[in-house]
Amino acid sequence: MTASLPPSQDNEAFWRDFLTRGHSSERQKRRVYKRIPHEPRCKICAAPFAGIGAPLMRMIGKRPSDQSPAMCTSCFTFLGDELVAMFFPLLSGERHAARAVEAALALLRATGHGDAGGPWAPIGAGVHTGIAWVGAVGEGAQTELTALGDTVNTAAPLASAARGGEVLVTTEAATAAGLNPQLQRRRLELKGKQLLTEVVTLTVAPGG
Repeated sequence: MTASLPPSQDNEAFWRDFLTRGHSSERQKRRVYKRIPHEPRCKICAAPFAGIGAPLMRMIGKRPSDQSPAMCTSCFTFLGDELVAMFFPLLSGERHAARAVEAALALLRATGHGDAGGPWAPIGAGVHTGIAWVGAVGEGAQTELTALGDTVNTAAPLASAARGGEVLVTTEAATAAGLNPQLQRRRLELKGKQLLTEVVTLTVAPGG
């Protein structure tokens, strides 16, 4: 049996819809939860935190998250994973570091960090640049493309150290991206790194 992939524009439309509106089953649950009266609600799934539906929501793990009270615990756990993006000079051009910084700031804006009402999904990001080994590992169906090396070992804990609403950029990446050299710098102790890592912190202003 063979199957053909849909056109690339259809793929893009699908993922844009999925990443901005969620899976169809999630949208259906949201419509159901919105019918249960009482505010406040989870900004992601609309589960009520008070009123007659709150006890049932708590039974299925939908209580205000301690880390982000605007979301329920199950939605916060779903959104807590890290996403890694690699900007190769071959594909991204000479401005690969600048494009990485731009993408990180765009993520903050897309999740509401520049909105007066606050973010609907609090996220942080880390940007680093350097030499890495990029290639395929594994065999057969278990083969996957990955990146290895000290550059990756710096970028991963850097993203974990970023608080909601901030982009931590190493000074190497900041220089490569052409950021203002007068930006305030600080040193961070990152997990797995013996030496302190010097970074600059970027944020997005309301309406920016």
